[in-house]
Amino acid sequence: MNDKWVDWDKPITLVSTMAQELKISEEKLRLFRRGVFKFNDGTTQGWTLDQLYDTTDKTMTKLSPFTHPTTGQFFGFTLGNYQNLGLAASGNPVVVLAGPNVTSIDFYLESPDLLNNQDWKNLNGYSLDMQRNYFSLCGDIGTYCLQLQVQVWDLGQKVMKIYGEYDAATKQFVFHKIDAQKPYHLVWTADIFTDPNLQLRFLRLRFTQPNYTTPGSGECLPKGAWLVTNISPE
Repeated sequence: MNDKWVDWDKPITLVSTMAQELKISEEKLRLFRRGVFKFNDGTTQGWTLDQLYDTTDKTMTKLSPFTHPTTGQFFGFTLGNYQNLGLAASGNPVVVLAGPNVTSIDFYLESPDLLNNQDWKNLNGYSLDMQRNYFSLCGDIGTYCLQLQVQVWDLGQKVMKIYGEYDAATKQFVFHKIDAQKPYHLVWTADIFTDPNLQLRFLRLRFTQPNYTTPGSGECLPKGAWLVTNISPE
């Protein structure tokens, strides 16, 4: 009698003797570069949150997010890992009791020190993927923006400097308008990255958004998270 289960667990050997290059897009290949912050280990990989600031205050005096005096609930942004896929700066919601003159607020995400990170040497810039899932159910009012920055050490002057994206034609700094629930891929290259007198130390992401904290805001206050991932040297 034939038993169809005889030798079922013995392997079948398959032999291939040829190979052909796979055509993979540059966008996908960048994810295999060394040094990419993918946030696939459940941590923030050394990134930190710096909050909050009045967008128009050149002295950068910090604003304090509201903390409920009874429950201790914190109404600022918190930084965490998002499903092993990225960083999440979450606010549920963000409340800033700074008066009616503060109509726009900033916060920053900053990388760990890249001084001794060899994967972030000899580069032309950096790129990232991001999405804003922080929004109001009553509809967005005002402009939400992101600016890519770096903090560098000037070897000649021996001081730390901050550079941001800049448009030489308009002579203005560049702020990318970010619509809610849309994916973005941002790339920034500039001559500062190849300047031998400037030593890259930190990546900085500047987020700018309207301050909704007014009487009666209630359920219309924005909630959710700014998501960032695949921060890659270019």
